[in-house]
Amino acid sequence: MFQSKFIAIVVLLGGMLISSCTNSTKKEGSKETNLQENKDKTSQYFPYALPKVPSSIKGAKDQAKYMLEHYWDKVNFKDKAMLQDSVAFEEGFANYFGLLTSLDFDLVKERALYPLKNSLGETLNEELRLYRKYLYEVGSPMINNEIYELVLNWVLATPRTTALQKEEASLLLKLITKNKVGSLATDFIYEEADGSRHHLKHLPAPYSLLVFAKSDCATCEAFVEQLRGNEQLKKELENLNLKIVLIYLDSVDTQKCLANLPKWVVAGFDCKGVILSEQLYDIKETPTFYLLKRGGKVLLKETFPDEVLDYLKKNL
Repeated sequence: MFQSKFIAIVVLLGGMLISSCTNSTKKEGSKETNLQENKDKTSQYFPYALPKVPSSIKGAKDQAKYMLEHYWDKVNFKDKAMLQDSVAFEEGFANYFGLLTSLDFDLVKERALYPLKNSLGETLNEELRLYRKYLYEVGSPMINNEIYELVLNWVLATPRTTALQKEEASLLLKLITKNKVGSLATDFIYEEADGSRHHLKHLPAPYSLLVFAKSDCATCEAFVEQLRGNEQLKKELENLNLKIVLIYLDSVDTQKCLANLPKWVVAGFDCKGVILSEQLYDIKETPTFYLLKRGGKVLLKETFPDEVLDYLKKNL
C-alpha cells in the first residue's frame, strides 16, 4: 500500500518540479526534454536514484524500511558539487519527503533527519530550505507537522545552525505545536449574523468541521458555493453527525458572506480579531480546515473535507 501512495506523490512532485523549474525557460524545448536533460546531469553532480527493493522483501513495512535505510546510499553529503545541479538536488529531496509522508510517523522518525545530520554549511542551509518548503509551506501536497517539528527541534539543539536559524525555528515551533491532534483547540468567541456571540468550545455537534475563511478568498467562495442547495451533502453530514462551522477571519463584507451561507451551516466571524493578531492558529492560507470532536478535541489538523469524510466513515 505504501508504494502506491508514495509513487502517486512522486508523480505529483515531478509535475511541480517541472513546472517551477521550466516556467522561466518555456521558449525552448518541451517539459519531457528538460526533464531528460536533468536526469542526464544527475549522474554528474548528484548521484541520486530511488532504491530498488529486492524481490525477496515482500511485506509492505519491510519494503518501506529498506527504502528508508538505503535511500541515500549513493550520496556523499560532504560533496558540495552536488549543489551545482539544483533541480536534481531538489528532486531527490522531494521524493524523499514523499516517501516519509506516505508512511507512519513511528516508522520514519528515526530516519527523517538523516540528511541534516550528515551535512554542513551551504548544503545544510539548502536542505533546511527544502524541508520547510515541502513539509510546512503552503502549496505542498505533503505538509507534515510531526516531521517538521522534529526538524525544528533539531535546529534548536544542534551547534551547526546559526542564531538566526534558531530564532526562526523557535517561532515556527510555537506555531506548529498549537492545536495539535489530540489537544483541545484554542477557544475564541465568534459572532453570528444575528449578533449573537458564542464560544468555539461550546459547539454542540458530536463532530465539527471548523473552517477558517476570508471574505475576499476565491477558494473560500468556491467552497461555500458547493454548500448552497446541496441537500445530498447536508444529509450525508447529518448521518455522520458532522456540523460545518465556518469562521471568517475578517469583518469586511462579512454580513453579506454570512447571509449567503445555507442555514444548516454554523457561520460567524472573529468579532475580536484575535485569531490572526494573536496567532491562535497556524493559518498559512484560507480556507484552513480542522476536524473537532465535541468539547474541542482536535482530531484532524490542517486537513481537507474529503479526508474528514473518510476519517468519520472509518471511525464511526
